[in-house]
Amino acid sequence: MGRDRLSERAGDAAALTVVFFALVVVAAMVAYMAVLAGSWLWIVALLVGALFLLACGWSALEVVIARQMDRERAARARGDYALRPIERPADRRRWRR
Repeated sequence: MGRDRLSERAGDAAALTVVFFALVVVAAMVAYMAVLAGSWLWIVALLVGALFLLACGWSALEVVIARQMDRERAARARGDYALRPIERPADRRRWRR
């Protein structure tokens, strides 16, 4: 049984997600040690950790988008992908305001 592999774009985004998550863990450890040491640097470490967490979420979203694009590209190549018209409500007078 073969395993589906990520495309290059999705794989790069997944690797970036892991790197950002590791940086979040490092920032949390620095914040914890700064609290134990009685330093004010825990504030800076938490802010940096929050930025890394935002970047981690952004790159995870990029993985989801890249996988969806790959599925659509594969469906188009198979000929299964077709544009579907938008369904309109039956009562058009209600929506004309």
